[in-house]
Amino acid sequence: MPATVWGVQPEVHFAAAFPVVVQELELPAPPRGLPGAFALGDPDKLAALVSGAGFHGVETGTVSVVFETDTPEQYTEFIRDVAPQLSTLVSRHPTDVQERVWAKVTEAYRQFLDPKGHVRTDNQAIWVTGMK
Repeated sequence: MPATVWGVQPEVHFAAAFPVVVQELELPAPPRGLPGAFALGDPDKLAALVSGAGFHGVETGTVSVVFETDTPEQYTEFIRDVAPQLSTLVSRHPTDVQERVWAKVTEAYRQFLDPKGHVRTDNQAIWVTGMK
């Protein structure tokens, strides 16, 4: 049984949009312990869960997943497509707020510009395998 999850948020650079949206919309922090995109980012915790589900020979490791776009604006569009929960949160607000939030998200991705002007993010994923 192979599976892959995202690492912890600081190691998943595409997630730079998440804190921007939370800050701009003044959202409260989610309660601890709830499931989320980064909830299984600890390899030891992930291995323990898989072992606890009855798998043996459990192994974990990491891999880098690279996302690249030509511009920060394209990266924002990419995030809007792959993170519908963010798009839904933002869409509940007036147009001027939406525009402001997406502009701030785009600005956040400028930190990942490479020498060619493309946005390139390295994102840690954690893999796990085990046998039932």
